[in-house]
Amino acid sequence: MKKTTINTPKAPAAIGPYEQAVRVGPWLYTSGQIPLDPASGVLLSGEIEEATERAILNLKEILEAGGASLDKAAKTTVFLTDMKLFPRMNAVYEKYFGASKPARSCVEVSSLPKGAIVEIEATAVVEDPSDVVVTFVTVPSGEEAEKLAKGIVESKLAACVNIIPSLRSIYFWEGKVCDDKELLLIIKTKRTAFEKLSEWVRKNHSYKVPEVVALPVYAGSAQYLDWVRENCG
Repeated sequence: MKKTTINTPKAPAAIGPYEQAVRVGPWLYTSGQIPLDPASGVLLSGEIEEATERAILNLKEILEAGGASLDKAAKTTVFLTDMKLFPRMNAVYEKYFGASKPARSCVEVSSLPKGAIVEIEATAVVEDPSDVVVTFVTVPSGEEAEKLAKGIVESKLAACVNIIPSLRSIYFWEGKVCDDKELLLIIKTKRTAFEKLSEWVRKNHSYKVPEVVALPVYAGSAQYLDWVRENCG
C-alpha cells in the first residue's frame, strides 16, 4: 500500500525528522501539534485555551492538506502536562470536535517539546475521490442542454452540471462521417448514481444513442468533493 507524505506551509514546519502527516490508503496520520505560530515557528505563550485552539488550528490545516478535515477525524490523542487543565482544554476542544466526536485519549505527560502544555494528534479518514465521477453528454441545442441540465440537478442525479457551448464534433454515424456543432454537458455526480443518471439521459435525450461517458475523479478539493457527494441522491 502506497505511503504519501503531507506537508503544508499553513502549519508549523516539523521540528524533527518527521513529516506533518502521512497517508496510507484511506487513513491520514498526523504528527502531534503543539501551539506553534505557523509563520514564525515560535511557541505561543498564554493560557491553555489559546494553546489548545492554536494546536487544533494547526491540525486542521494539516488534515485539509491531506484531503481530510476535522470532521473526518476518527481518533485523536491529547497530551497535557497537567491533567488539571483538562476541563479548560476540553471546552475549547468541544468547539471544534463536538459535532463529529472522534474517539479520543487524553494522557498526562511530564513534558512536551519546546515547553508546550498541550499537544494534539489525529488519525482521519480520507475518502477515495474516485467515488466521484465526471460525466460528459453532448447535446444538439442550447434549449435541450438547459432542459437536461435542470432536470438532472432537480432529480438529484448530480450536484452540478456545466454547459459548454460551441463544441464541434466529428464522428462516424450510419455509414458516414458527420461534422456537427454541439454543446457539452459536464456533470459532477457519485459513481453510485451513474447508472440512474445514464438511464435518465437516454430516456430524455433527443439522440437515438446519446453520448454518456464518465471518468473517475482521482484528486480534488476535499470540500468540493464532499459537496458533490452530499448533493446527489
